[in-house]
Amino acid sequence: MEQIKYDPTEVDSEKTSTKFEDIDDPLERSAKKRTELIQSTEQGSISAEKPACVEWHGISYSISEENNVSWWDKIRNSDSKLESGNHVRKIIENIHGCANPGEVLAIIGPSGCGKTTLLNILGDRVGSKGVEGTITLNGHKITKNSKRFVAYCTQDAIFFSHLTVKETLSYTARLRLPREVPRRDKLKQVENIMEILNLTKCANTIIGDYMTRGVSGGERKRANIASELLTDSSVILLDEPTSGLDSSLALEITKILKEFAVKQKKTIIMVVHQPSSEVFETFDKLMVMADGHMVYFGERAGLVDYLADQGYKCPPNFNFNLANYACMYYFLL
Repeated sequence: MEQIKYDPTEVDSEKTSTKFEDIDDPLERSAKKRTELIQSTEQGSISAEKPACVEWHGISYSISEENNVSWWDKIRNSDSKLESGNHVRKIIENIHGCANPGEVLAIIGPSGCGKTTLLNILGDRVGSKGVEGTITLNGHKITKNSKRFVAYCTQDAIFFSHLTVKETLSYTARLRLPREVPRRDKLKQVENIMEILNLTKCANTIIGDYMTRGVSGGERKRANIASELLTDSSVILLDEPTSGLDSSLALEITKILKEFAVKQKKTIIMVVHQPSSEVFETFDKLMVMADGHMVYFGERAGLVDYLADQGYKCPPNFNFNLANYACMYYFLL
């Protein structure tokens, strides 16, 4: 395997670090540094994909389950209509929505309600069998050529355990970014993304696995997100990007994604399971699902009024998580 040699002169990391030394507050310094890096990534965008609006209408998905009946059960229940055959089960039904550039849409709901299934359909990861409805990108149906504008970040990262974080992202950049992009620019993009996601400290640490110790769970999650942000796709789909992280890291990740979406006009759709109140406040739009159906879709700020209109007004001095209360709404029906 070809080894990647890094030239410290290729990336002006020292200039970036010394520029913010006069800021005393480390959190403010990190935020300002991250903002400039996002802006520089925007100005020197590698693929320069145009902003994209995603719309979906009447999305339904069903699977066929075989109902096997043994000969003994047929004899025991000869008077009943107990027959072998296929049973069609609806996973999600009649889901519609949209996500615009510069916005973060969060799909929430109880476990098993179809959140990830919907995300997989939007990312064209389940095939066409059993799928109904239409999905458009800027008003046009998604084709093979337009699929490259959509990035999908899985919940569980798949990495080579013996590679470092920097090597992993560098190989990702070399394999997934256009050939005509100079190697220097690809490595600079890697440095910028690592800085944005606070991966610089663990850049030379191996990923590791269950047998070999490597990066932490949070760093592994951020490296997984970084590998998709590298491609500079117009639409970014993320399956539970905050799972396995503590509350502070989860909030940091969602803030970074929100800032990334606004600065670079990216469309971000993420599945989030039990977000904290702080994470919940970072979302622009919200889709609440339950039992394969859409309970609510719209602006995050409109959720409270919607629940009140349905007769489930949040009590005064409500100290619980509003996201959890929205999921509880289904069980109160």
